[in-house]
Amino acid sequence: MLSNQRGSMEDLMPCISYCFLTTNCMSTIYKAYVHDDYVMVAFIIYVYIGLFMLDRCLTAFHHLPPRESSPKKTFLKFAIWFLTSSILFGFVCEFAPLFSVVGAVALFAIVVVGCSGLFYVYFFLDDKPASEESSGKKMEYVSDQV
Repeated sequence: MLSNQRGSMEDLMPCISYCFLTTNCMSTIYKAYVHDDYVMVAFIIYVYIGLFMLDRCLTAFHHLPPRESSPKKTFLKFAIWFLTSSILFGFVCEFAPLFSVVGAVALFAIVVVGCSGLFYVYFFLDDKPASEESSGKKMEYVSDQV
């Protein structure tokens, strides 16, 4: 019975989080619309759609075999990197004016380093042996560790 409850909770938690996300986005869109901040409305709509697309891409990516090299896996890696980077850069562009120049530059630097690191992990480090031993032991892959 405990395993059935765990399965139902695992199915219920994404639904609850999507409901909270939808509620928060709708209230933010309403507040921005009332204050004639149409740029913020467009940004929130983009983030909302982007997060759903990112979730679908991550789910599809994690269902693929870890060592498979296919065009679908490469496309999903690119989509995950692009969506994550565009959402992060969108947040920085939207909220950097609220900080001092030093704070804004620091925010941009953090996002550039984070997106570059994500690109490196997905396109250069993934599917490469994490520890290569010449003794013929089982090789571990970065994909298996994530």
